Amino acid sequence: MAINFNSNEFKRTLVNLAMNVLRAPEEFSSFILTEPDIQGEVNAEAMRVSLYYAMALLAYGFTPEDTALKESARWFATPFPTAQRNQVDAAEMCRLEGTLLLRPFDPSAQGRLKQLVKQRTPDGRRFEIQDPPSQYDLLWALKLLNLAHKQKVLEPSLIAPDELREMLDNAMLSDSLPDKDLALALRLRFELFGGLLPEQEQKFLRGRLINNAQRNGLWDLTHDNTWLAERMRHHDLSLMDIQQHYRAFWKVIQSACTVIENLSVLMPTYGVELQQVLLPAIDLWWSAFNADQSDDAAGELRTIFSGRTEDYLMSLSLTLIALRAFLDEPLIHRAASYVHTQILDHPGDRSSSSEKEMLKKALRDFLQVEFEQEPEKLNLGLSGAVVLRVHPVVRSPLYSEETIFNKPLVIKYGPADEIRLEHENYKKLPDVIRGYFVNIPREMYPDPTQQRAYVIMPDLYQFKTLYESLSILPRIYPALMQRLSAFLINMHRANSYNPVRAPRGILYDLYLLPMQQHVALIFNFLNNEKLLVEEHDRQHANMLQQKLVEQLADLTRYQMQIEGFPRAYMHGDLHTRNIMIRHNAPHANGEVEVAIKLIDLEKVRADGDAALDLGQLLVDVDLLLGDPRRLNDYHRPLVEIIQQVVAAYQEFARERRDAQFTRRVYLARARAYVRVAKGKTRQIEQHLRNGRPGLALDVTREMLSHGQQAAKHLQTVLKALKQTVS
Repeated sequence: MAINFNSNEFKRTLVNLAMNVLRAPEEFSSFILTEPDIQGEVNAEAMRVSLYYAMALLAYGFTPEDTALKESARWFATPFPTAQRNQVDAAEMCRLEGTLLLRPFDPSAQGRLKQLVKQRTPDGRRFEIQDPPSQYDLLWALKLLNLAHKQKVLEPSLIAPDELREMLDNAMLSDSLPDKDLALALRLRFELFGGLLPEQEQKFLRGRLINNAQRNGLWDLTHDNTWLAERMRHHDLSLMDIQQHYRAFWKVIQSACTVIENLSVLMPTYGVELQQVLLPAIDLWWSAFNADQSDDAAGELRTIFSGRTEDYLMSLSLTLIALRAFLDEPLIHRAASYVHTQILDHPGDRSSSSEKEMLKKALRDFLQVEFEQEPEKLNLGLSGAVVLRVHPVVRSPLYSEETIFNKPLVIKYGPADEIRLEHENYKKLPDVIRGYFVNIPREMYPDPTQQRAYVIMPDLYQFKTLYESLSILPRIYPALMQRLSAFLINMHRANSYNPVRAPRGILYDLYLLPMQQHVALIFNFLNNEKLLVEEHDRQHANMLQQKLVEQLADLTRYQMQIEGFPRAYMHGDLHTRNIMIRHNAPHANGEVEVAIKLIDLEKVRADGDAALDLGQLLVDVDLLLGDPRRLNDYHRPLVEIIQQVVAAYQEFARERRDAQFTRRVYLARARAYVRVAKGKTRQIEQHLRNGRPGLALDVTREMLSHGQQAAKHLQTVLKALKQTVS
């Protein structure tokens, strides 16, 4: 029976395969995202399986911003060259492909691309990747160079698209390409040229690939193994057949999935003609492991590939990738409806659940909610969310409109993903530090029509932000001197006194990648808006951009030196508007007690860096105080508090043997200045909308000043690192 892509059986199997892919890194850690050996090496097979695992997640519908693929991106993106690696071999090609798919602007991609181009043969027609070189090396290299071109990270000076086209057409002159490689060549030809030549269409597409499928049902079959496809067609291929002819079977399955993936790109042009050969091929493979429509198709694949774990994992990924290409949509679009239906069909005790929901709805409709006064907008953190203080009054008409509730509350709303992330981060906090943060109840209220969500929190009406408390600091700063640093360090420590190393790649994730993205955004914005009309301003901006880009590229080379630091709970957005202070009336002896809470949890993480929080706080205070030569008695309490905080952090670093802490603080300060500079783009846009170009130019110069400060701190880090190396 032909496969039905709209059936529940298909969707159930799809979910089963995807769930097994998602679980694979935990279950098969020696094959997927595996830890490198003592020399920092990962074997080529594990690299290949990890690449296809990431490609399968993309096929299912995950994005590079999702947690699983963020971890994969960190794993692929390692510096190049290294002491062990200065040539692009098969493993390095997998790293490059994974990086181009998930994090194309990573500097390590440029290093590998440049080296790959250098590995052309003297005649310029081939690439030397594997030993001995294969025909596939050329197509693989062209595939990645084309991918880099599409991702807009292939420098024209490195290799021009016309060169790629010429090399591809030379490669297609060969009659010895296997079917799966020929399918890739046709896809590349289609993408690089926009179509096939009539003779290529006739000779390769129809004369080879379509003809082979019509004759045998699959591809890369020889006269000795055409019976494999025949038995698959009649559901008569036994496990013994597979084991006895395993290499031929596995080669055919890989070819089938690869040909389907690559020829599917041509379907908009050759629609029915291609569909008539690709669909039966999908059906042949699908029925090989799902003929009985079992609930565990992945289990059937395990049986087929018994004892060959890497092939089992590859079969899972290749299947999802081929289906994604053929259906031309993320697979989750098909699977989600099945999951949704299952939840509706099996919600537990439906009558009880329905009854409770109706009771709650009846009560909500019955009780009267009004506002005693207009909602008050609060200016707290720097996120894009709106924070309101409301004064609701809840009354019951049964008891002469008796007041049931009349306490102030805070409602925060904004983009659904941000609110959901803050909500999830709060739930993950250990009990020992949960009280350090504003309480976020478990209920969240999404508004799908506006793509935003609401969360209701207690009103910290007795608290003021540290920013708002500057005027009373002279009264409370002795207490704050004692409490603030201890509070922050206890939050970082989370009651754990045995430091654990932060995950590999986190330095890039926390520092270098955000700075690269922000720098690109800032200077693209300046170029697009054409704000700098004076030649010296433009030259200054161009030189600053070049300097920042070069500094970040240099830092990537030293990344491994600064990594391996002890991880810490990290707020991730620590500044004077996210630190809330409450103080009591002075005691008889004049002492004042203070309580502290943190708000804005979108960036909280358990595997973070305490240095990042300190660096951001220091920059915020620097901007708050302004020119240090103009400090006065009004500012002095804050200066002393921050000096005490810095001293406490230095002791914290010594205790944890964190030798690179100070360098990362400078790195964090650079990151904070770049982030603040990026934030200025919103102010500039607003001034331009309001017809105030003069103010827009003033803010632009502030933005460049922040960039200069960032470059200064980056230079401090680089100087220290280079001295260590020398």
